[in-house]
Amino acid sequence: MANISNQSKNRMTLREQHRLSQNESSKRTLPIIIFTIILLMVVILIPGIGYYWTYVMPENKIVISVGETEIQLRELLKRTKANAAAEAAYGSEVKLSLLPFETLNSMTEHELLRQTTPTINLYVSGDEIDQEIRNVHYPRISTGDQSDKDALDREFLEIYQSYLNLTKYSDKEYRDLIQMGLLRTKLTEYLGDRIPTIADSVNLKYIKFSELTMAEQAYAQLQSGADFSQLARIYMKNDAYADDNGLVGWVPEGAFPELDPTIFTMELNSFSEPILTNQASIIVQVTAGPEPQPLQEKMTKILKQNATTSWLDEQRDKLNVQIDFNSQDYQWMVDKISQYVG
Repeated sequence: MANISNQSKNRMTLREQHRLSQNESSKRTLPIIIFTIILLMVVILIPGIGYYWTYVMPENKIVISVGETEIQLRELLKRTKANAAAEAAYGSEVKLSLLPFETLNSMTEHELLRQTTPTINLYVSGDEIDQEIRNVHYPRISTGDQSDKDALDREFLEIYQSYLNLTKYSDKEYRDLIQMGLLRTKLTEYLGDRIPTIADSVNLKYIKFSELTMAEQAYAQLQSGADFSQLARIYMKNDAYADDNGLVGWVPEGAFPELDPTIFTMELNSFSEPILTNQASIIVQVTAGPEPQPLQEKMTKILKQNATTSWLDEQRDKLNVQIDFNSQDYQWMVDKISQYVG
C-alpha cells in the first residue's frame, strides 16, 4: 500500500510538472503572438499613414491666418490651379517658381480687403460685379460691327461658362474674386483723393540694371567720364518710367521710397553709386530740385499704388496676419499643379 501511494504521488507530481511546463510555454509564446499581431498591424497601417501624411494632411494645413479667418493649403492649391489653367489656356508661360507665391499674396490681400474695407465704408454692389464680368468676358467687336445683341449675349454666356469650366470656379467663387479686385480699385481711388496735386520733387534720371555687376561696370565708366544718357541707351531698354536717355522727369518724395534718401540729398548733376533695390540695381542722377512741382499723371499713379500698399501693410499688423508656407508645401503644390496642367 505504501508503494502504491508513493507511485500515485509520483504520478501527481509528473502531472503537475507537465501543467507547469505548459503554463511556462504559454507565457513564452504569448509575447511572441502579441508582437506578431502588432507587427502585422504596423505593416498594414504604414501605407495608410503614409498616404494620410503625403496626400491628406498637407492639404488641411493652415497656411494663411487673417484675424479669425484661416485659409488651408487646399484652398491655395485650388486658386493656384485655376490661375495656372487660365495662363496656359491663354498662351502665357506658367511660371511655377512664382505662381504659388503670387497666389498666396493675392489670397492674403483679398482677405485683408474683405475684412477691412467696410471700416472705411467701401463696398461693391452686385451690379458692379455683373458689369465687371461683362467687361472681362463680353465678346470684343470692332467699331461699326452690326452683330446682333442677343447673339452677343449668348456668346458672352458661353465664354463665361467656358472660363468657369476651365478654372473650376463656381459662379459665386469667381464673383468673389471680381469683388475683391473692385474693392482694391476703390481703395486706391479713396486713398488717392488724399494725395496733393503739387509736391516737392526732383528732376530724375536713372539707369536700371538687372545685375549688380553690370551696374558696377557702368559706374566705373561714369567715373571715367562716360555720358549718363549714352550709358542709359546702352544698358536700359523699354523702362516703365524713363525714356531712352534715362530721363524720368519730376519725381515726388514717396514715388520711389528706396531712392528717396539719395535723390533728395545728392548734389545736382552728380551720379550715385549703384543702389540695390528690391527690383534692380540703379544709378541715379538729379539735374534739378528739390522744388514744388505739379504731379505728373504717372507719378500720381505710383503714389496711389504706394499708398494702397502702405495701408494694407498697416492692416496686416492690426489683424496679425500669419503666413505658414514652407518649401515642403511649395513642392507638394508644384507636384499637384504639374499633374493638372501637364
